[in-house]
Amino acid sequence: MSISKKDKYFRLLKQKQEKKELLDSYLRGGHRAPKSRREFLASGLLSFTGSLLAPTIPQLISSSAWAQEVECSESTDNSLPVFVHLQLAGGAALFANALPCKNNGAQFDNYARLGMGPQPNRANFFANNAPFWTQSSTSMGSPMFNQFFSVLTASNDMDIVNQAAFIQISAESIDDTANNAQDISGMLQAAGLAGSQLPYLSAAGTNRFKGAVLPSANLLRSNSVAAIEGSIQYSGALGSFDGGNNKVAEIHGVLAQLIENLNKYQVEQMARQPNSHESQKTFRNLIQCASQKNTSIQGQSPIVDIFASNYPGGNDLATVWNKNGVISNTLIDQVSHSIGACMSGMSPAAIIALGGYDYHVGRTRAQANAKDLETGDVLARILQSAKRRNKKIFVFISTDGSLNSPNDSGADETVNWTGDVANRSMGYILAYDPTGTVSTSGFNGGSYQDSSFQLNHFDPDYSVSNVNPMGAIDANDLYASAVFLNYLNFAGKANLIDKAELSAVKAKLESAVPSGVNIFDYFTRIKGVS
Repeated sequence: MSISKKDKYFRLLKQKQEKKELLDSYLRGGHRAPKSRREFLASGLLSFTGSLLAPTIPQLISSSAWAQEVECSESTDNSLPVFVHLQLAGGAALFANALPCKNNGAQFDNYARLGMGPQPNRANFFANNAPFWTQSSTSMGSPMFNQFFSVLTASNDMDIVNQAAFIQISAESIDDTANNAQDISGMLQAAGLAGSQLPYLSAAGTNRFKGAVLPSANLLRSNSVAAIEGSIQYSGALGSFDGGNNKVAEIHGVLAQLIENLNKYQVEQMARQPNSHESQKTFRNLIQCASQKNTSIQGQSPIVDIFASNYPGGNDLATVWNKNGVISNTLIDQVSHSIGACMSGMSPAAIIALGGYDYHVGRTRAQANAKDLETGDVLARILQSAKRRNKKIFVFISTDGSLNSPNDSGADETVNWTGDVANRSMGYILAYDPTGTVSTSGFNGGSYQDSSFQLNHFDPDYSVSNVNPMGAIDANDLYASAVFLNYLNFAGKANLIDKAELSAVKAKLESAVPSGVNIFDYFTRIKGVS
């Protein structure tokens, strides 16, 4: 039986009255009606949901940062690999884990000055045969990578190593400061890397580095399941509200309508502005995109706890992140759910800040080794997660500064690390594709030569070479840009560097290469996947 226009009208009036009564009930419970973006955030609409609410018109016109807060569907690229940045705060001895080499991969005759004894046991791993300090009858070898290989061996996952490439990067950095420009999240966002529901995540600690060339992306602190779930749902705003009889879902809709009304009002206001210019049109589109995003996530209740019995896809990630005492349960809880969100596609990237790597200050070598072991354990689990969920992943490991060893020629590898030193700082890239083998290639440009496992190298005096300008202490933004180029090659999307949003990054790289040399030849060792 069809409904008359009159009946439809009265039905709509009744629904409108019911929504008003529900909202009134919500407000009588001690909640206030948010009227601005700031008030929506203050009411408990957290992070992603909150960040998509429209600011005031003056804020829109004056703030270019708003454009970076909204991820519209037309600017995203779902084929881009997951990105994880492991940040080791304090100046980790990365040079004492992957074996640093000289020009064109030549090894040193004596590694004692790098804290590994004169003739450390060596072996080559990964698809590009990168050299590592390995365990022997008299040496424990690299704490980081021996633990990494041990975890993978125990779970029969060493095939990961054969399908991944490893690049050691020699680049100076400043000790114990957040002024190192090593964060490439802004570049990744400009390239189109985005998740289905969540922004980039920040786990275990705050972002240790500043944005390189482009400002950092907005990050969601994701140290717990509640923090992630709260950013997707309206649970924070609901507080203690109890409307009874499954009214929670309805209040979701009412709050979302408030958001929609606020957005629509501001869009209308902007349309009425005289001599509306291009930036206003752009912001108007962004507000509309924000409205769509708010509507699309309204009332969703995704499961982000990887240890939940009904976690989508089964318990494979829970098995990977089992709480076995090797690393703390607290760290597992802070990191595992963020990695799970990346594996599910909800988020595209995670920054994991691990502190305590200033381990020359009042600590023994054994304590320092324990911190490196922690990194190796976390790294192995990240790659195992990618294998279980069949995901391409690009991991960048970096640190602020480095340190010294008092050894000059002695064989003792247990001596404690001493003071900060900037010119032995390193970084790593690991790129893994579960469906193929990551291909790499070196560079030969006269006096500057790198093998396929190194981007820049150490000089004979055991310090970072500055032949490649990215090695200099004031060139971390160039170092980070080179990491980004390797990411694009790994993704098979080298052409993205030509996007207008990345023009400053491209210009930075082009200004640093020798005349007639292509930036991808000079700054990348990862060439793609075969």
